[in-house]
Amino acid sequence: IDRFIGNAILLHSLFSQLYSKRADFETRFMEMIELISDAYLERNSTLVKRDKEKEKQGIWFLSNNMAGMSLYVDRFVGSLKAMPEKLDYLQELGLNLVHLMPLFESPEGASDGGYAVSNYRVIDKRFGTLDDLKSLQKSLQEKNMNLMIDIVLNHTTNMSGHKKHAKVIPFIRTFITCMMTGPFQTKWNNRCQKYSQRVLPEIFLMTKRPTNGSCLCSTITSGI
Repeated sequence: IDRFIGNAILLHSLFSQLYSKRADFETRFMEMIELISDAYLERNSTLVKRDKEKEKQGIWFLSNNMAGMSLYVDRFVGSLKAMPEKLDYLQELGLNLVHLMPLFESPEGASDGGYAVSNYRVIDKRFGTLDDLKSLQKSLQEKNMNLMIDIVLNHTTNMSGHKKHAKVIPFIRTFITCMMTGPFQTKWNNRCQKYSQRVLPEIFLMTKRPTNGSCLCSTITSGI
């Protein structure tokens, strides 16, 4: 809580850099603050305890005591349900962080390697269920290991809820308009050409570009 309060001014400054010209800027900022506060209050006691331990360590995620592995669940062990059986093996390798590659539901034949997520609340049935993921999280916590998953909003499919809303809600539409204008456009297009199955999603062609010619995109990584 103290850290959150201490960084409130910084949060306001960063938020204002993006949305200060909006008439409802302060309202949206307070909505974000309330959302963060509610999420913290709903956080379970195990995670709160780990939060406090990590806070004492400072910038724990940059520590040389952190060693992780990125893996595809299906290729590594078959399913999320089978993952706990491999945790002892991972610990023997000296690992204490497991980064799971895309897990969430994505459209068959247009998943962009699993990154074109259509629902961040549903696990792809090939890997298991949300309960399986929660069970894995608990097993990792019991071994004092960390779980990391990616929430890459600018890779989301146009079948997702917030992409559909983006067509009609300017606030979200501006947020996800990405890599279409500004200095990143050429870099993005060049990157797409390196992957035969990666093309610029048509959803971006249906959204309104920022009037100032800028580009806004976001990548969020969540460490648990």
